[in-house]
Amino acid sequence: MALFGNMEWVMKQMKIKNLDIRVKEVNGRSYISLTDIAKFKNKKEPWRLIKYWLRNKSTINYINEWEKINNPDYGGVKFYPTKNHQLDKSIGILIGKRNHGEGTFAEIDIALEFTRSISPIFALYVNTEFVRLKQAEQNVMPWNPVEDIKKIPLAVETVTVKYKKTK
Repeated sequence: MALFGNMEWVMKQMKIKNLDIRVKEVNGRSYISLTDIAKFKNKKEPWRLIKYWLRNKSTINYINEWEKINNPDYGGVKFYPTKNHQLDKSIGILIGKRNHGEGTFAEIDIALEFTRSISPIFALYVNTEFVRLKQAEQNVMPWNPVEDIKKIPLAVETVTVKYKKTK
């Protein structure tokens, strides 16, 4: 887990079942607020749901496996929520400063797993709204990355052919 107080991020928001759920974009990854999701079940103390979920053995195993797959810097150290979150180099969960209203954020896969543990139907709503948010971002983009990527192999071929002819 990492503290996100020093990271650059962009904030977005989803509205689901009259709850505002924050989404942060950090280093090209989307993180959804577990704190906001937990308010679906416990408005007064959402941190309690997160705390108990993070201590669950199957949750620890899930996050550990997620880190192994998605984080090349993850050293295979067992994930376990501790007070010193920076040491294990995990990227799946971001912890904000306590009492500053930042909350706990998790990468989309982990956030959906947390949401399923609270309410499967609410998880479906979160997933649908997140997909809609990402599609809206794609429609706003002034350029088409797929078209630019299609041009790359042609440029590489051209350079290779020119290089062979000059020798």
